Amino acid sequence: MPVGYTSRVDAANFTENSTQSNNNDYSPFPAFEWFYYNADTDQYLQLSSISTLEAPVNKVPHFHRKSLALINTDLWVVVEVGTQTLSDNYTAVSQQILRASTDGNGIAITQIPLSMRNVNTPNNETVVYKVAYYSSEQTQSLGTMPVGSLGGINTIYCRS
Repeated sequence: MPVGYTSRVDAANFTENSTQSNNNDYSPFPAFEWFYYNADTDQYLQLSSISTLEAPVNKVPHFHRKSLALINTDLWVVVEVGTQTLSDNYTAVSQQILRASTDGNGIAITQIPLSMRNVNTPNNETVVYKVAYYSSEQTQSLGTMPVGSLGGINTIYCRS
């Protein structure tokens, strides 16, 4: 699985608190920045990385791909999900810190935990996913992404 060795893995045959090791080869995965897996067609499908609050994608992301200048490097990944209806009312709902590693090409692929893909939005709010990669250990602070991320904070807006 692409989340490297982590304390929180989500896959059909693993519990959410299991551990999985990374074989450091992400070649089976597509070159999309944000994508989801369609089990009916057994395909990975691309989501638009240029989504906005006004024009969100219509599927929840399952994966995020980031190309970093680090080869076979262990990383800490902060994944946060929140809701938003206006440009200034973002409300964080959940945040997790995962472990990952880059492959031999400097690519990291992080799987969005299953519990973060089922955000309740009773008022048709837009769901916001943020993913950031770090070379050193991070602590959780819901609603605040730590500074110093590798390549910035990656954000996608969606409604499903």
